[in-house]
Amino acid sequence: MSMFHPHNDPELRRLYQVTQESEAMGDPDASEFDTGRAEHPQESLDHIEVEALDDADNRDLDEEGSGPPESIDDATNQPISVAVSDNGLQAYAIIRVNRRVANSTIKKALEENGIIYGIDEGAITELCSDEGPRGFPTIVAKGDKQGAGTNAVMHLYFERAPKPTITYDEQGQADYKESGVIQQVRKGALLAKKTPAERGKSGTTVTGEKTSGRMGRDLKIVAGAGTKFEDSEGLRLIAQRGGVVSLHKGNEISVSDEYIIEGDVDFSTGNIKFDGAVVVRGNVLSGFKIVATGDIEIKGVVEDAEIHCGGNLQIRGGFIGKGKGIARVCGETHIRFLENQNVICNNDVYVAEEIVFSNVTCGGELMVKFGKGTIIGGVANARRGIQMKVAGNLHHQKTSLISGQNKSLTERYRLAVDPAPALVIMKDRIQTALDSLVKRKYSDNEELTKEESEAMDYLYKQMAGIDGWAEEIGKIREKMDHEITKLEANAYIRIEQRVYEGVTVTIGNRPRVIDKETGRSEFRLADGEIDNIVTKK
Repeated sequence: MSMFHPHNDPELRRLYQVTQESEAMGDPDASEFDTGRAEHPQESLDHIEVEALDDADNRDLDEEGSGPPESIDDATNQPISVAVSDNGLQAYAIIRVNRRVANSTIKKALEENGIIYGIDEGAITELCSDEGPRGFPTIVAKGDKQGAGTNAVMHLYFERAPKPTITYDEQGQADYKESGVIQQVRKGALLAKKTPAERGKSGTTVTGEKTSGRMGRDLKIVAGAGTKFEDSEGLRLIAQRGGVVSLHKGNEISVSDEYIIEGDVDFSTGNIKFDGAVVVRGNVLSGFKIVATGDIEIKGVVEDAEIHCGGNLQIRGGFIGKGKGIARVCGETHIRFLENQNVICNNDVYVAEEIVFSNVTCGGELMVKFGKGTIIGGVANARRGIQMKVAGNLHHQKTSLISGQNKSLTERYRLAVDPAPALVIMKDRIQTALDSLVKRKYSDNEELTKEESEAMDYLYKQMAGIDGWAEEIGKIREKMDHEITKLEANAYIRIEQRVYEGVTVTIGNRPRVIDKETGRSEFRLADGEIDNIVTKK
């Protein structure tokens, strides 16, 4: 008994084809690897899973070599022949004689051909029976298929494309300005986790040979700017800083401390709240708000909007509106022009062209030195000084220029009043209470209660500390008075070209109304009065 190739026999070629088709249709595992992707349970986590794509190596493992082999010794004249499929997972036997054949005969043929694994005793018994098939192949042994591996999966802990959300106020009204499209993360936040690829189960051929399972396709998470791996295997990616998280091509994840808006701040973006710097390449429309802990740069125009900036503010297009907008800035402020708006800044303010009917308060200097360089209307209050080209206009528009004021310091100085009068009254009251207790205890020989004795000790201590309090308060007032005097002495209001009638200049708490149009001027405080040191020269 020898091995044969059934395709060399024209009579059996069609029977083999029918057998293969029947086998594929009847195999319950035939679709297990149809997609080349192993099934795996999904984790119940609030994240997105990105699975590695399959390649050619993860095809259906039964696609090749699942049928009888293409080349087997021509043995059509043999009563019993045995064949093994090319992939080694199936063994076939053909009986060509029309009589019963002993099971041992088939088993011996299998053994002689090295077929020792997955032998199907039932199939052999049926084949050898009187009613068994004759003249075409029957599967008498099956091996174990090697398994396809599980592909690697990337779990994202942020939205790949966040969608706007609608919030509602206490009255149930929708607030479309609070859309929340910025996806921010804190330092140390988990951004992505990788489940590694796994190898499939091993297989065994009908000749007993072990075959390794296929390895699932791997993927790599790339740590972009502002991120790092928490482990050495590159399985857990965390934020190295706070900011906005983004997923890029090639599974690169980054966290930026700068949030860039390519267009306008409007209903498409909603209000902006960001822990870092913000860049707006368009305009900021009326009614919207930007809050950022870092710098804010706006390429276009800001209308009646709110700007809260923890760093430096730059508005390249200008700040305009109907007086309903406000900019609060911790650092410096740079604006092209101001019209009907409000600015409060801790440091210097630079306006490139003009300030019209606006209110500006800053803790440093206010510079309006380029372009028209005018301040018309409103109030400009700069602690250290103001520089401009022109103040007011021909229509005598009321314009207030103030320098040398520190409202917080002035208020503290006012509250720290001279303690002398109050302390005299306090000392008299303490002394009266002490005299009464002393008289009762020593002159009238009365025994004081425990509470009265404790009160007498407390009053003695208070009397001893009054003079110390007065001295301490006096030092505080003296220090604040020195700071106020120094601030007023260094404050200035400098107008390089012209100051019109209707302008009021104030240094410290001393105002001066300009009642006559004047050319180049610089106002400073001298001997308690405001002098124009240019005209005085």
